[in-house]
Amino acid sequence: MRTDELEFDLPTDRIATEPAEPRDAHRHVRDLPALVDDDAPLRPGDLMVFNRTRVLPASFDGTRAATGGRVQGLYLDSSESSDVVTWRVMLEARGSLRVGETVDLDGGELTLIESLGRGAWRATLRSDDDTLTLLQRVGRTPLPPYIRKQRRASGLAEVRDEDAERYNTVLADAPGSVAAPTAALHFTPTLLDDLESK
Repeated sequence: MRTDELEFDLPTDRIATEPAEPRDAHRHVRDLPALVDDDAPLRPGDLMVFNRTRVLPASFDGTRAATGGRVQGLYLDSSESSDVVTWRVMLEARGSLRVGETVDLDGGELTLIESLGRGAWRATLRSDDDTLTLLQRVGRTPLPPYIRKQRRASGLAEVRDEDAERYNTVLADAPGSVAAPTAALHFTPTLLDDLESK
């Protein structure tokens, strides 16, 4: 298959800028048997996997220490060894970022130690806060670019306070995801009750 066979026209007015409301207007776990082919119904022992990770406020802005220029970032993950915290991030700035450059955050500082290509960097973090605490202060919900673009085009704020809850599923309870699971936003509190009762 060629990738151009997957192309189609999507009118901009059909691009969602927020999850459906009300969230309980969709199907429930009890509806699943009707959704599969009669020749392959769900059976006892079948496995269903649910992503319960909560979206981190992984999108952030920083300032280039050398120039004062704005840096847009997306936290991907981190590791710690010998009291050194290393972040893997996607960074975007005017002009080229360089190894050794410092990006100031509110209560933290990233020093770029390795370019991983295509905007990805490995950087050491210096902060009195742990990663999650720092992200809670400086970060925001990492909405997909097409949603931010459509909100801008519609004259709406790109990021809103309610996004932190609306772009997490009701199943989310463990911090860890750095992308809003837009395809899973139709899970409802009723669905969670259904799961826990089975």
